Amino acid sequence: MTIELERSYIFPYESTPHMLKFLGAKTQGAAIDLQDDYLNPKLRIRTTAEKGDTVGAIQLTRKSGDKSSGRRTEENRNIDPETAAILTADRKLQVVKKRYHIKTNESGFVVTLDTIKSPMKLAVLEIESTNGRMPPTAGEVFGVELRECPLAAWDFFRQKIGICGAPSSGKTETAKALSHLLNTRLKANSFHVLEYATSFIQKYDRHPDAMDQFMLWYSQRAREENAASKANIVISDCPTFLSYIYMMFHNRGKMDARFRIHLAKLYKRVLEDIEGYSQVIYLRPRPIMDNGIRFQDQTEAHEIAERIHAFLRWHGIPHIVAEQGDAQKMLGGLFYMNQTGKERLK
Repeated sequence: MTIELERSYIFPYESTPHMLKFLGAKTQGAAIDLQDDYLNPKLRIRTTAEKGDTVGAIQLTRKSGDKSSGRRTEENRNIDPETAAILTADRKLQVVKKRYHIKTNESGFVVTLDTIKSPMKLAVLEIESTNGRMPPTAGEVFGVELRECPLAAWDFFRQKIGICGAPSSGKTETAKALSHLLNTRLKANSFHVLEYATSFIQKYDRHPDAMDQFMLWYSQRAREENAASKANIVISDCPTFLSYIYMMFHNRGKMDARFRIHLAKLYKRVLEDIEGYSQVIYLRPRPIMDNGIRFQDQTEAHEIAERIHAFLRWHGIPHIVAEQGDAQKMLGGLFYMNQTGKERLK
């Protein structure tokens, strides 16, 4: 068992030529083709391709711990191709990349540049310790201050992002825009999950009340789970905890015994759901726009916005505050993207 200490920095894939030029004098040897097959968040099979596309070393790796802490334990075992073939039949995620080893004049750490081909097209600069101490930052090694990514590969490439906010704040359009950017610019496998509440109104020709929220929670959750079985990045424009907020909002009378039971059961379930969202975006309220379905007025929309934001704060839910139209900026923030070009790498 070894201790893994590393820092990672994410860049757009198209920045690779510029980064290689920046690192060119220090690039060591030819790039190595790697294929990582993840059986679960902790268990990975890595295949290293040799020249002539023949299979090289195959290694089974188990990692434990939180990468954001900067410290994880790692266990490695070499396995044969037949065993690897049996195990990879059940893979949940595959990462295909090319790795460049970078020469440095310092000891105690190694530097690599990975160009990721799938499941997203990205470039990753990593600085890994070889002496048991925390590795230096990119600023200390290259003189360029960069934003560090705290996520392990599984947590980075498999995410469920919740976009919340008041009616007419732009949740649906923002979710669509983010999913489109992911699929077109980063070549990701992203899916946008629509809110079930709109389908409810269209199907039953009425607006949901407080007691309908349990059904809305269940149906929304089912949509998200179905999307997650087919896509790596799921973007929901109605995260399930909104059902609890709307249940409270719609109950204007005294809480009877029946309502308290439903509320308690729903509250328990949305709290359990919260852990399933890798990141949450709260959109600031905007003027109400009539879309033929929305039934709240401006005053009600403002109250809902305050309740949602308070819920996030009271429950200690990390979130990004943004506005509709910030999709490109959100993408960079959600995926820890660093700016590239002559203005950054000199």
